[in-house]
Amino acid sequence: MDIIQIISDVIIVALLIVLLFKKSGNKQDNTEITALLRQNNEDFRELILKQISSGATEQFQRFDVMGKSIQETLQSNRAEINAQLQAFQLTVDNKISAIQKACID
Repeated sequence: MDIIQIISDVIIVALLIVLLFKKSGNKQDNTEITALLRQNNEDFRELILKQISSGATEQFQRFDVMGKSIQETLQSNRAEINAQLQAFQLTVDNKISAIQKACID
C-alpha cells in the first residue's frame, strides 16, 4: 500500500469521525471521538515512520550494491590496464634488445 492510498484512507476515516462528532451532541461521545482521532493520528504517524525507515533501508541497500559494483568494475579495469602495461613493457624491452643487438653487430 503506497503512502498516497494510506493518506486518503486516513482522511476518509477522519472525516467520518468528524461527521459523527458533529451529529452527536453528547459531550461523552465527543471525548471518545477525540480519543479515537488522537489514536488514529498516532497509528498513522507510526505507519509513516515505518515506511520512511523501510525506504531509507532500501536506499542504503541499493547504494551498497552500487558501491560493490563500482569497486568490481574498477578492479577489473585496473587489472586490464596492468596487463596492457606489462605487454607494452615487454614490447619495449624486446625492441631495445633488438636495437642493442643491431648496434653491437
